Amino acid sequence: VGGAMSPPRFLRAGDVVRIEIEKIGAIENRVTEEPAETAILE
Repeated sequence: VGGAMSPPRFLRAGDVVRIEIEKIGAIENRVTEEPAETAILE
């Protein structure tokens, strides 16, 4: 999300992302931590 910021800032578990379009509505999603058994390891 903010990799180009100094210092970099990324979404973490508990953060809320909310997008709203006037006269249409809004959607809100809470960031959750991915369970270890489904995590992608690089």
